[in-house]
Amino acid sequence: MTAQSPYRSLLAATLLVGALSADFAAPVSAQEFTATRVAENPLVTVNSSATLGGNVNGPTVIRVPDWVEHPLGRYYMYFANHMGEFIRLAYADAVTGPWHVYEPGVLHVRDTAFYRSQPDPQETLADFYTHVASPDILVDPGRRRFVMWLHGWWTNGERWPSDPREARAWARQRGYGQFTQAAESTDGIHFEVRPAITRQSYLRVFQHGGWFYGVTRLGQLARSTDPLGSFEVGPNPFRDTAYANRVRHVGLLLRGDRLHVFFTGIGDAPERVLVSTIELTADWSTWRASAPQDVLRPEAPYECIDRPVAPSEPGDVEEPVRQIRDPFVFDEQGRTMLFYSTCGEQGIAAAELMVR
Repeated sequence: MTAQSPYRSLLAATLLVGALSADFAAPVSAQEFTATRVAENPLVTVNSSATLGGNVNGPTVIRVPDWVEHPLGRYYMYFANHMGEFIRLAYADAVTGPWHVYEPGVLHVRDTAFYRSQPDPQETLADFYTHVASPDILVDPGRRRFVMWLHGWWTNGERWPSDPREARAWARQRGYGQFTQAAESTDGIHFEVRPAITRQSYLRVFQHGGWFYGVTRLGQLARSTDPLGSFEVGPNPFRDTAYANRVRHVGLLLRGDRLHVFFTGIGDAPERVLVSTIELTADWSTWRASAPQDVLRPEAPYECIDRPVAPSEPGDVEEPVRQIRDPFVFDEQGRTMLFYSTCGEQGIAAAELMVR
């Protein structure tokens, strides 16, 4: 998600306020994990296919269910280009690869609510551009379907003004923003969108207590009884922590009534993967994220350790940087894998997670 200028200007103040409020974090302790990188890394890079457009981020991995006929492989990895016109897909017969890019991709932006007449004004591309990104996938065996959530700029189909300042005011006045839409598929490749819009982005979903809950950008909670419907926006369990207003993407691992939230923080130097724990009590307004524990930081050559350490910024990054982002947790038959973006948004790698 490309940053809006007012957010950039408030980042330093947010870091200070977050640090001052860290003492009020929930008393529960985060589970400690170790992460061991797989030997096959990196699994996907910007050089894996010319269709990737020089930017790779936001992985989501699934095991293809047996009821899918003639799958491309045993595993599908959905991911994105930050300014991409369609959701990317790679496939493999082993979770560590080799991964092969499915060149056509899945679900083009023109088939979503995030499309408008093209081209976009060149003057506003720093903040506004027609795209789809951040796919999250639910495999629903009962209905033999895939549900995908993805985000893009929602403006009710209208074009924004060409002047950047006017465009920001125009979007704010109309309540437009980078929001989420759901889509359905029977094979994991051909998706059809559903009309509901959720007014949050970067949605990651888990099921608990009869609800579909989501953790979105900045750590905001959302929920719905219908995965294809609009999610109600709720409290933010990170609001009294050092990462208030700084949570970027999250990956989720549910263990009973305890949710482990893997995330990276805008402004960290270097940006790295951390984990906080949330006790899922009956009233979601009481949910609090624990003080985070470090899980994984850039240490391998394919994570750009030759680049300087510097605080990360909101939004996309166009060049290789010493950051890892976009955690996703894949749990299969007792093996738990952490997928993440490397060098900012230049590739995808994986590590095996173990509880200390």
